[in-house]
Amino acid sequence: MKKKILVVDNRTSAEKVLKASEERYRSLFEGSRDAIAITAQQGKFIDANPAALELFGYTREEILKMNFRKLYVDPDGGYRLQKEMEEKGSVQDFETRLRGKGGVEMDCVLNVVCRLGDDGNILEYQGIIRDISETKRAQEALRDSEEKYRSHFENVSDVIYSIDLEFKILTVSPSVEKILGYRPDEIIGQPFQELNILAPEYLATALLDIKRVLVEEKMTSSVYEFIAKDGSRKIGELSGSPLIKQGKIIGLISVARDITEKRKLANQLQQAQKMEAVATLAGGVAHEFNNALMGIMGNIELLKMDLPENERQDKYFEAMKGAGHRMSRLTDQLLAYAQGGKYQPKNLKLDEFVIQTLPILQHDLGPEIRVETHFPKVSYIKADNAQMQMVLSAILANSNEA
Repeated sequence: MKKKILVVDNRTSAEKVLKASEERYRSLFEGSRDAIAITAQQGKFIDANPAALELFGYTREEILKMNFRKLYVDPDGGYRLQKEMEEKGSVQDFETRLRGKGGVEMDCVLNVVCRLGDDGNILEYQGIIRDISETKRAQEALRDSEEKYRSHFENVSDVIYSIDLEFKILTVSPSVEKILGYRPDEIIGQPFQELNILAPEYLATALLDIKRVLVEEKMTSSVYEFIAKDGSRKIGELSGSPLIKQGKIIGLISVARDITEKRKLANQLQQAQKMEAVATLAGGVAHEFNNALMGIMGNIELLKMDLPENERQDKYFEAMKGAGHRMSRLTDQLLAYAQGGKYQPKNLKLDEFVIQTLPILQHDLGPEIRVETHFPKVSYIKADNAQMQMVLSAILANSNEA
């Protein structure tokens, strides 16, 4: 029986393995979404995959005639990369700016390795190039946004703060010290309900408002009273909205505006408007009263003219006229108070003024009160009669209450 002899051609087998390896490499090289370039030690292109051709905008024929160093915006970049390659054998995450066809510049990151020959000399550089221009722009935009937010946060006059789902203060702007007297580090990390900053009567409402924002995921606006570090009260107008991270609510962010002075001015304006209305009413009453009083005074004069002279009657007429004149001065007082009223200062002798005015004011005193008058030598003063009546009335009222 003849033996079968199996002959293995090692050279043919090795060639097949090498060919298969090269085909796999070429498939990865051509199909990679990252730009891959192979250059000689001095930078001349040996090969470039389709992604590299698309990145730089050149055809294969054009790029194979070029030197990679011509793509550097800063020529020193190529020399720095080669120096690191010679020292380390590879370079990871080397950032530089490259220029494509037509002068288009881009921020890129390079990862490069050396392929060495059997003698240890560098045969070629193999590099992966990624365009990170969009990422850099996004990072710069984010950095600018953060800087603007930080600047606004640090310098805003309102108080900006955030709390987590457990109602602990996460952040608070420095403006809180100006408004409430607390430094941010005295507040951050503390539970909102334990800070004693919110007036106790508003705490329950505030907690309900916070829960409503977190549950309903919408902005709310409320007005509360706060207690400053010195014990004074401040009125704050708050607007809050959910604090969202990666699509999940992690807390609440709110802006608090100090409206204490605004409320104070609004109350003063409201009070002034009320006083204006009262003054207008007082002026109208005074005019109507004065018209009726003039009719009474005129009829007294006509009645006196129709009656024969009689000393006893004249005494009553004079008393009625005196009362009428005193009432006329009261209407002047109302007109002085009323909107558009004017004071009419004139020479007054204080003792005579008191004698004439006391009978008008005494009826407001208690029956057990007796008024005594003692007049020293008094000179004339210049004053408005109606205003002086108000002064004397206030003195008598205060004394009566005392």
